[in-house]
Amino acid sequence: MLVCLAMPHHGLFVCSSSLYPLLHNLTQVYANLPWYDNRKRKGAVVSHQFVLTHLEEISDIQATVRIYSHPSGAQLVSIHNDDENKCFGVSFRTLPANSNGVAHILEHSVLCGSKHFPVKSPFNELLKGSLNTFLNAMTYPDKTIYPVASTNLKDLYNLVDVYMDAVFHPLISEDTLRQEGWRYEFDEAGKLIYKGIVYNEMKGASGTAERVLGKALSHELFPDTIYANDSGGDPRVIPSLSYAEFTDFHATYYHPSNALLYWYGDDDIETRLGHLEPYLANFTAQPALAPIAKQAAWSAPRTANYQYPATADEQRHHVLLAWMIDRDFDDADNMELMIVDHTLLNDAVAPLRKHLLDSNLGEDLSGGGFGNNLQTYFALGLKGVAPENVALIAPLVRDAIAKIVTDGVDPAQIQASINTIEFDLRERNTGGFPRGLALMIGLANQWLYGLDILNALRYESALATAKQRLQDPQRIGQLLQSFLVNNPHMLELVVAPDATLNDRLDAQEAAELVAVEATLTPAQRDEISAAAQRLADWQETPDSPEALATLPRLTRNDLDPLVKVTPLVHAQIGTIPVSVAPLFTSGIMYVDMGFDLRNLSAELIPYLPLFVDALIETGAGQYDAVRLSQRIGTYTGGVSATTMAGTNRQTNEYFAMLLVRGKATSANIGTLLDIMRDVSVAAHLDNRERILQLIKEDKASREARILPSGHALINSRLRARYGVIQSFNELLGGASYINFIRGLAATADAQWDDIHAKLVAIRDAVITQAGLRFHVTCNTELAPVAIEAFTQIAETIPNRPATPQSWTSLTMPSNEALLVPAQVNYVGVAAPLSAIGYQCSGSDIVVNRHLSRTFLHEQIREKGGAYGAFSVLDTRNGIVSMLSYRDPNISKTLETYAQAGRYLTQLQLDDDALLQAIIGAAGDLDGYQLPDARGFTAFIRSLSGDDDTYRQQIRTQALQVTISDFARYGEALQALNTHWQRVVLGGDAAIQQAVASDAGLFTTMTNLV
Repeated sequence: MLVCLAMPHHGLFVCSSSLYPLLHNLTQVYANLPWYDNRKRKGAVVSHQFVLTHLEEISDIQATVRIYSHPSGAQLVSIHNDDENKCFGVSFRTLPANSNGVAHILEHSVLCGSKHFPVKSPFNELLKGSLNTFLNAMTYPDKTIYPVASTNLKDLYNLVDVYMDAVFHPLISEDTLRQEGWRYEFDEAGKLIYKGIVYNEMKGASGTAERVLGKALSHELFPDTIYANDSGGDPRVIPSLSYAEFTDFHATYYHPSNALLYWYGDDDIETRLGHLEPYLANFTAQPALAPIAKQAAWSAPRTANYQYPATADEQRHHVLLAWMIDRDFDDADNMELMIVDHTLLNDAVAPLRKHLLDSNLGEDLSGGGFGNNLQTYFALGLKGVAPENVALIAPLVRDAIAKIVTDGVDPAQIQASINTIEFDLRERNTGGFPRGLALMIGLANQWLYGLDILNALRYESALATAKQRLQDPQRIGQLLQSFLVNNPHMLELVVAPDATLNDRLDAQEAAELVAVEATLTPAQRDEISAAAQRLADWQETPDSPEALATLPRLTRNDLDPLVKVTPLVHAQIGTIPVSVAPLFTSGIMYVDMGFDLRNLSAELIPYLPLFVDALIETGAGQYDAVRLSQRIGTYTGGVSATTMAGTNRQTNEYFAMLLVRGKATSANIGTLLDIMRDVSVAAHLDNRERILQLIKEDKASREARILPSGHALINSRLRARYGVIQSFNELLGGASYINFIRGLAATADAQWDDIHAKLVAIRDAVITQAGLRFHVTCNTELAPVAIEAFTQIAETIPNRPATPQSWTSLTMPSNEALLVPAQVNYVGVAAPLSAIGYQCSGSDIVVNRHLSRTFLHEQIREKGGAYGAFSVLDTRNGIVSMLSYRDPNISKTLETYAQAGRYLTQLQLDDDALLQAIIGAAGDLDGYQLPDARGFTAFIRSLSGDDDTYRQQIRTQALQVTISDFARYGEALQALNTHWQRVVLGGDAAIQQAVASDAGLFTTMTNLV
């Protein structure tokens, strides 16, 4: 996984993508760090060669933190608390000298076999048979991290074993580099081509305006540092990476002296140390690597111009102003900047954002405000700018900043941001990302800077200082004056559309390959062919039973045969249903107010995303948009709106809901519900200016996500033909919606009266007591408080009659190609198993997952060079789809899909392999959730009719899968070979090449961009 763009300042819960210099030498640097207690002190605690250098109770995260040093030079941060979602990770400072992608390719490659686990892909083997809650690796501009997490202690230790051996003792053969990085091969026509997983991944990643902008910003603002390089790899430079440079990079950076080890959770402290020591025992400390060089400040501003791939009619530019701030920041400074950033840019009424968007010179904001790698910067501009307005953006940004400097900021706006950030820090809600790993990334930031590492875990002092500073109403203006207005280190960056860019890149690549091929001797040609055959043979050869036996495994006894049950209590307020998930939430109440959407006529459905945004963004009742935003920030942890739809398994009836969601402490539950009621009943749907802005912003956002989410788009497109709910989802988030919002944006100003009327019609049809329901996840003792508050607010909801409408499935094009300016493709097929009379069971979850982890992974990723491939099965409706991601192929991938059924019918699995498939599927079924998510999932299950009896049935079927179930599912997939529908999203050249080999491949071709 590649992480490229920097995130806002703060030490806690931040996944910063560009980090800091390593100051890490066991005997020289440690003693200079403020958190270090001299390891040679009398009476030092030593265990398993680890020396305890610091011990502290940190109440901010309710944990005991220990810091250890080891003779190998490694440093360990060990956090003990009551979190069952245990985490481990290794971070290395990795500093690429150019853009050949060596750090990124090595991140992939170390997980392809190691000294003690000599299988082709220990990582994939772990994915097949682990209960992990997180398993990945990530490359940043100046570091690489290897994090894992699991609620199962044995599983976590297994993951630690494999990852420690992988990073310190990888096999990394030349075949590994050829598979994961790049290689020469001859295609079927005998022409020399480039192949490789990272090579194709980065060709796909480099195709968006946002990616070009991010790379250009780092390259131009920090031109004399490592941040000018693309750590993920530039496809034009990746083929320059040699095997010697590849292995040298590992030898230089993957040493314990250059590593931060991290452990978090409720497991035994001493056992952790004993488990890690054998992997470090044979290393001795090395001198610290040289610190990262800082960018010297400029004496005058600079400009830069870049291009992004586009269609011939694309005119939109991105214009960005960015400043590097040449000073060091402590933790209080960073906390203050985080609050300032939130105050100025967080939502539509934030003053800097509002000033830029109100200009109507662009479609949406560009740049994220304050960010940091080794040095702090500020970036702001607009995207979707017409050519004639490009020159107006820099003065606009400067004027917006000058206005803040002169006029200051409304203290209520600042206070709302302070309250929001403080709520987030205390809640520690990291969503689906493990809390411990979020902390780990913050720690790595501090470690790489050589700062007080534990300040990433403490926030109370920094928050108190920042709050005190920001009591001065002129404080924000003073900061902007110093950091931006008086700062000559400023870059004006313009990224323009270029309809011929991809063609030029393709021609450049072709010319390079022709030139290389012209120099090849017959012996060199034979060697390329022989190397390709060796790689293919290596890929085709299964791991030996002896090699597989080296991997640590879970057993059937490690699986819980019973489903995890979340309590859900049902009640009624008159005719209004209420559900309560009584879970410990530290006094926070998570509330959902749902309205039935089935009263909408079909013509109104595409307007729902705009309606949902307008509820929160336009003001409500007596509060304009600014005051509403301040009220939400001051009294709650956030209010949002979304839509959700599904089918009830028991009644076979579909449901669709508008959900207004919010969270607050119990003391503010009344105010929270007042706000939720106000936005539902009295949103300012006549706020023409803001709603027209929302249309432009949504259009820009959806178009920016086409390539990064190409697999999701084709999956939605494929499934839309198979049911009402699938069609509903396509209309609200698929290619159909992109076309709709694009058309709406083109005519919105002239059609305002019609748009306004439709938004009002949605509210009149949906916001009514008929179809209203409430849900809350909260501490058990707070349930009566919630129900009383629901009772009072329900009476204020209009009691209009509801008339359910009849929705139908969309009629979709057959076998469709969606054309985009891209150098890679997203290839998908789908069909309903009901077409052949197949009934799904829990066993199919295991089989389908195994298909993704083995056959599709091996054929499409490892051999074909795509970044990813997987099969998606919904056992409730029987729709199965197979999808690829950033794929250089089309026809070969479709052939692989057609062979998937035969693979399963011929598959032979021994008992251990079958058990690993079961364990991996069980891990998916048991996905870890924080209490708010657990409660909400229970709520959705109640709507879907997925009661605990049904869930137990599915789980039992999955745990009892047999090899005959694999054959049964394989036969079904073979039968679907005459039913598959195809959708491919890709570049025109690749699609035309596929059509040249099969003229009937597509019946419809549509330009999506």
